[in-house]
Amino acid sequence: MEFSFGKKLKELRFSKNVTQEELARHLVISAQAVSKWERGTGYPDIMMLPRIAAFFDVSVDELLGTGEEIRLRKIERWKEESLGYLHAGKLEKDYELWKSAYGEYPNEPDVVEYYMHALFRHRRFDDDPSITEKVIELGEWLLQKAPDTGKRDSARQMLVFMNNELGNTEKARAYAEEASSMITSSEFLLGHVLEGEERIEHCQYLILELITEGAEEINRIADNYPHDEAIEIWKYVIGLYKGLFHRGDFGFYNLRMSEYSGRLSRRYAMAGDRELCLEELKHSVEYIKAFEDWTKGSEIVKHTSLLLNRLEVSRNYLPGTDKKLSTLTLADLDRPVYDTYREDPEFIRIRKKLEEIAG
Repeated sequence: MEFSFGKKLKELRFSKNVTQEELARHLVISAQAVSKWERGTGYPDIMMLPRIAAFFDVSVDELLGTGEEIRLRKIERWKEESLGYLHAGKLEKDYELWKSAYGEYPNEPDVVEYYMHALFRHRRFDDDPSITEKVIELGEWLLQKAPDTGKRDSARQMLVFMNNELGNTEKARAYAEEASSMITSSEFLLGHVLEGEERIEHCQYLILELITEGAEEINRIADNYPHDEAIEIWKYVIGLYKGLFHRGDFGFYNLRMSEYSGRLSRRYAMAGDRELCLEELKHSVEYIKAFEDWTKGSEIVKHTSLLLNRLEVSRNYLPGTDKKLSTLTLADLDRPVYDTYREDPEFIRIRKKLEEIAG
């Protein structure tokens, strides 16, 4: 990653909340000159560098990127190491990695963003409320200091989640309303611009994301419906995924299918339909097993279903999730809704199979 003086200057401005005009006034030059430096079409006189460095309270070496290449390589190495930890399900190792990195570079947007997400995942293992507060602190920092839209969007997402979790619904809503419209997002707009294979791949990714997010929105409201309507809803969602993955190449999405079949099973249990309750419960366990089998091997594979056949995915994507889901499903079997079937031979067989998967 090549060092850019203009990019460095822009980052420093953002970190200090300084406009081009304010910097120009301090240096007694035009705002157009500062703009040219940041665009890389001009460069300040060497005698001006100490004044610029002093204004931002950094050394001239830091301003010019001395050691910058080493720093960038280090961050890229951390990213690769982090990806390995996530693929191996070593979330705590990933957390420790970014905690250490943040201690070294607390004002580096890349490091702050990765640490924010690592902390968000770390909450699975530590219920200390200060973790949520730290995620919010990092998100607010990124929202104010990060120079690129992607990091600010990532921060806004975390701020919505965390504030909502804390019951700060008005603040969560305010952050959510600051986000750009879905229709005007880059994902939607690029579909109009790209061509050929690039367009197909992009649109396939967008289709998958829309269906996935749509199912999650349904998830948020389905419990408010009566049993018969909720059953129809979950049958529809399962059918939607089956239509999308019409060749059965669910891959990672076996997890979603397992979750939705489990929800449908519980609805059938509430309705007193033993046969369909146990049938969907069996499907739920089959999808968990299918996910476990799919994750074996680390090669990159493509989906085969027609609306997804340009998308590549690693078989090693987030392993360890299956163990978490099987454990959660075992806990689900202890819900009172299944009390009627607890001694049923088919229920016992299903539970035993799930225990084998959970190990």
